[in-house]
Amino acid sequence: MTESPAETSNRALYSSSAQAFFWITAIIAAGLDLASKEWAFHVLKLSEKMEVIHNLLYFEITMNPGAVFGIGAGKRWLFIGASLLAIIFILQLFFQSRARQRGFQFLLALVMGGAIGNLYDRVLFGMVRDFIHFSITIGGRELWPWVFNVADAALVAGVAGLLFGWLLGRFEIGGSCPVARPLMEENER
Repeated sequence: MTESPAETSNRALYSSSAQAFFWITAIIAAGLDLASKEWAFHVLKLSEKMEVIHNLLYFEITMNPGAVFGIGAGKRWLFIGASLLAIIFILQLFFQSRARQRGFQFLLALVMGGAIGNLYDRVLFGMVRDFIHFSITIGGRELWPWVFNVADAALVAGVAGLLFGWLLGRFEIGGSCPVARPLMEENER
């Protein structure tokens, strides 16, 4: 199952406007993450809390040695490897997308920017710098005790948007994945 030259040239890989949109969005997401971390870590001391919105939003410096919710503490190289694989997968999805799939490309760029922001921290600091803490308490129990960062927010928003779009059938990847193509062709025989 091969693509025609017209279908191939309609890919984001060959579109300068799609490339610019994707990379600018990813750089902005990663830049906002890294700049906000720099600001927070210069303004606050470790474990100090700054109330931003009374009884709701705080800035609180923490270092996360693991992944989401602190899972896998001490597995730095595993998370660096997983981040690199995720970046390769995101790029594959982007390159296979159609040149005008801006919503899809925006969500992929959010995931890319978030992955780059947290990867930067893992490589440079061995941990991820977190500082955003929503403190929602009901009946004396905190519903969201975790501290996160802008990269985490970009990752969650991007992945949630991609899943939602996929479930609704809004996103279609044009062409097949070059890695999966030989497997698909063998199954067709």
